[in-house]
Amino acid sequence: MNTKAFVSEILLIIATIIWGLGFTFQSIGGKTIDVFSITFFRNIIAATFIGLIVLGMFIYRKYKHIEQNDDKKSTLIGGCLIGVSLVVSMILQQIGINIEGVGKSGFITALYVVFVPIASLFFGKKLNVYVVIAIVFALTGLYLVNVTENQFKISWGTVSLIACSLTYTAQIMLIDHYSKKCDVFKLAFVQFLTAAIISLPLMFIFGNPNIESIKDSLPAILYLGIGSSGIAFTLQMITQKNVNVTVLSITMSLESVFAIIFALIILHEKHTYLQYIGCGTIFVAVILSQLTPKKKLHESNQKDIQ
Repeated sequence: MNTKAFVSEILLIIATIIWGLGFTFQSIGGKTIDVFSITFFRNIIAATFIGLIVLGMFIYRKYKHIEQNDDKKSTLIGGCLIGVSLVVSMILQQIGINIEGVGKSGFITALYVVFVPIASLFFGKKLNVYVVIAIVFALTGLYLVNVTENQFKISWGTVSLIACSLTYTAQIMLIDHYSKKCDVFKLAFVQFLTAAIISLPLMFIFGNPNIESIKDSLPAILYLGIGSSGIAFTLQMITQKNVNVTVLSITMSLESVFAIIFALIILHEKHTYLQYIGCGTIFVAVILSQLTPKKKLHESNQKDIQ
């Protein structure tokens, strides 16, 4: 693994820790504020946070006379498309968390670990044997977390979370396409602004926003807006420039493990031994996804030498 890929993996793992804790804050916020309100506020805060970074970078480049020829059309179109998939994912995930709780929601959301490699095949990308085995391990772990009392049960919350994993797959694939030719901070800004604009009317039509509920859930909203959205999703965009999309999705599934850990520590959620075994299989999947067949490793080393 080259240095850029290694640093990207570390940044991505940091993002998964932030997302894992974010599930807990989504659960806490979901008890006092409706799904659409929490979605709007986290996105408008994220857009403001990233917007200030973009403004700072613009001023700095003007002062230093640095020109940047970024693709404005791709940034606008890509940011809007990613924003649509993101806001749908957030709404579906919040509904699922309100029904299923944190731990189970984290693992079901991570089904994108299976959907992303399948989707990437349509774009001509190949899977090495370690990634295929990693997908099997990850899928096994996701199955185990849904087993209760020796039965495999699927509720409406589970259906919502599976749909969420599909829309997150779309988001990951769109980022994989646009992040390589756009300024990631501008792309992230358009993404969050689009998500905020879409969720605003939904909040007033289907939600019930009021000052008291917003005040009660403010710590959760701030964490989700700045941490889970502003920082973690932007780190995702940065890392996708240097990490294979399939490997990225498997590493991102670590958020499910951190979600169940934080839920246990903070919310005192109880889980079965099978669900904890599922956590272990996810870790194994992530490790396997980082391995490279000897032939490809040799080819990579030859390229580095040249």
